[in-house]
Amino acid sequence: MLAVRVVFLFSLAHLSQTTLQNCEDLLRPLDQLHPRSLEGDWALIAGSLSHRPFLKLFGQRESSTSSFTNNIDSKNITWRRSMRSEKNECHYHSYNISLEAGGDSWRRKRWTSSDVRWAV
Repeated sequence: MLAVRVVFLFSLAHLSQTTLQNCEDLLRPLDQLHPRSLEGDWALIAGSLSHRPFLKLFGQRESSTSSFTNNIDSKNITWRRSMRSEKNECHYHSYNISLEAGGDSWRRKRWTSSDVRWAV
């Protein structure tokens, strides 16, 4: 019986150390991000879009996904995003992202974006 009480007390101590994060902490940008932690498929849960025809699609379940893969090294990642239209057509875009000290940047065709902040 004493052993059960000791285990119960240790369980309570462990649970008191684990607290749920509030929404603000869940959506904050990450200071340090390891590329391997991005790999896999991600579902879009929040976002903004300036292209009006796609705004309605954001309200539909599984309308947009992102996939990150790292096949080269720890400094490069491929990001593929997809969006399903009302006509069940899929729109795909791929980006090669190079992770650099002091910020991230990616190039696609003729434009470059830098100082990207990831929120997961």
